[in-house]
Amino acid sequence: MVRGLRLLRPLVGMNPYDLSNRVQYDVESIETYIDRIFGRELNDLILDGVTRSMVSSSPAEASVVGFLAGAITASGKMQTLEGGLQLLPLALAEKLDVRLSSPVTEVRNSNGGVEVHYKNDAGVAHRVDADACVIATPFQAAVNICEPLKTIGAELLTKSRDSGCCSLQLTYSRRTEQDPFLVMVPKAASAEIGTLFLEHVKAPDRAPAGTSLITAFFPDQPDIDFADWGDDRLTDTGRELIERLFPELRGHYRGARLKRWPYAANHADVGYYQALQRQIGRASCRERV
Repeated sequence: MVRGLRLLRPLVGMNPYDLSNRVQYDVESIETYIDRIFGRELNDLILDGVTRSMVSSSPAEASVVGFLAGAITASGKMQTLEGGLQLLPLALAEKLDVRLSSPVTEVRNSNGGVEVHYKNDAGVAHRVDADACVIATPFQAAVNICEPLKTIGAELLTKSRDSGCCSLQLTYSRRTEQDPFLVMVPKAASAEIGTLFLEHVKAPDRAPAGTSLITAFFPDQPDIDFADWGDDRLTDTGRELIERLFPELRGHYRGARLKRWPYAANHADVGYYQALQRQIGRASCRERV
């Protein structure tokens, strides 16, 4: 009970979307924090699975602030969209000038506005002049197209890294007997897979009635190079875990779809949130980029 209260203390009144009043905890990793409160054994068997699902990087490297924010987010009501999450961006795109296959090469300040330089789908250079610009990309990509950000965000760049993952969707002709929508997998259960999502539980339109659709996520890890793994090996690994946890699915496998994502998330290492807060503090609402 005392250990649980020590874990909960930083969560009281925490806003996961504004961590400015919790950056004082950004001085140790998730692993160090949990080990100190609960011990190594409990961490390995239970909490490791929780942390692997909440953050993309290793619990030994990731800031504990990411774990605390994830815990608050996961404790609330979770929702999804019938018809798929693509409904929202598609609805917004109908009202916007969206240009695909048009990579931005540079964003620069100009007299009274900004210049956005890009290449169209034919590779021809173009420029758009605007009053202001929002760069909605991972920060590592943003600094490559807006030179001043390399100086402004120098400290932040040293505290964060991008990571990829593999997502494997497996279909079965039988529905699982248990209906969790999410399975957090500790390394003791699988060294390769961090999370399972039961899509047929998440929303009724994700799979036909009486069937199962399960997504297994293989996060980038320093000791496993999934680039060397073929599709069959990843599929066999996913099936082994799923059919071990849900034995009623054995003999009902139908197929799999694998996607390798070069960018999936940002690694927020220890010190990242403090660096982010300092950068936010230096920012001005009058900036045009």
